[in-house]
Amino acid sequence: MKASGGGRLEELASYARARRVGPFVFVAGTTSMQSDGTVFAPYDMYEQSIYIFKKMEEALNAVGAKMQHVVRTRAFVTDMREGGGFIKAHGEIFKGIEPVTSGVEAGLTTPGMMVEIEIDAIIHSDDGGIEGLSETDATAVPQGEHTPEFKTKVALEAIQGDASLSELASKYGVQVSLVAEWKRQVSENMANIFDA
Repeated sequence: MKASGGGRLEELASYARARRVGPFVFVAGTTSMQSDGTVFAPYDMYEQSIYIFKKMEEALNAVGAKMQHVVRTRAFVTDMREGGGFIKAHGEIFKGIEPVTSGVEAGLTTPGMMVEIEIDAIIHSDDGGIEGLSETDATAVPQGEHTPEFKTKVALEAIQGDASLSELASKYGVQVSLVAEWKRQVSENMANIFDA
């Protein structure tokens, strides 16, 4: 699964704001650049960090993850002497979550832009179990090579209707279009059985 953040360079550079593969989620480097092309809270690392984390939370949610699933953060700051603003914001946002983190000093593209942040997440339960992973985990199988048994299992869950196609796609780490196709195929086969 992937999500766009509406960034001006995403389409040009062919990248997603967030990308999910099975339970693993990666959010691209995100800055305080607003949709109108201006920097939010110029030269204020704390406010920019809070703004960025909120944008990242939206990106996580778009692919079925939450801030509590974040396991790593990386900050690229223009001036380490101002790093306290990032540290304060990180402490507020991740209180009780405590992902690993690192920070490096780096040049950023726009005057007033103080920080760019990346995050990695693993969707997991409160006890640390990783959702959807088992010995027959579909995410370990390249697309197009899923077993007939797996396709049937996903299709039957789709037919039951207890979860949406996108929820099932997230659960099993496949494209929504595949879930829809498998559902259609199984539905047609079931109809053929009753017609016979």
